[in-house]
Amino acid sequence: MYTYLFGSLIFLFLWLIFYLYRKDLRKDMLFGSLMAMPLAFAEFIFVPLYWQPNVIFEIPFFGSYIDFESFIFSFAVGGIASIIYEVFLSKHLVKAREKRRTTKNHFYTLSITLIVSFAIFYFFFKWALIYSGMISIFIGAIAVMFHRKDLRKEMIDKIFS
Repeated sequence: MYTYLFGSLIFLFLWLIFYLYRKDLRKDMLFGSLMAMPLAFAEFIFVPLYWQPNVIFEIPFFGSYIDFESFIFSFAVGGIASIIYEVFLSKHLVKAREKRRTTKNHFYTLSITLIVSFAIFYFFFKWALIYSGMISIFIGAIAVMFHRKDLRKEMIDKIFS
C-alpha cells in the first residue's frame, strides 16, 4: 500500500550500508544527501500531473503537496549518487569542492542549464513533464562533461562501452 515509503526506505538502507562500509566517504555522502534533500520540494511539480503515490504525511504546497517519503528518498539517493562512482570503480575523484571558485562555477552552470532547458521543453514546447525533466538531466550531464574535464574521458568511455 505504501510503496513509495517502502522504496524510499530501501534506498535509505542502502545509504546506511555505504555509510558504514566506506568511512572515508562519509563526509561526501552527508554533503550529497543534504544538498539533494531540498529537491523533495519539487514533488509538487509531479503530483498530481505525473503520479499520486500513497503517502503517510502530506503537507499542502502550491495547490499540491509534498510528503515525508520524498525527503527520505532525496536524502538517500543524493548521498548514494555522490559516492557511487568511487565505491564501485574504486577510484577517487578530484574533488571540485576543494577548489571553491571552480565548484561555484560548476554549480551555477549545472543549475542554469537544468532550469533553462526544463523551462524551454516544458513551457515553450509543451512537452510532458517527465520527458522535459529527463532531457534536461541529459543536457545537464553534457554540461558537467564540458566543465569537468577530468571526468570527460571516462564519461565518454562509459557511453560507448
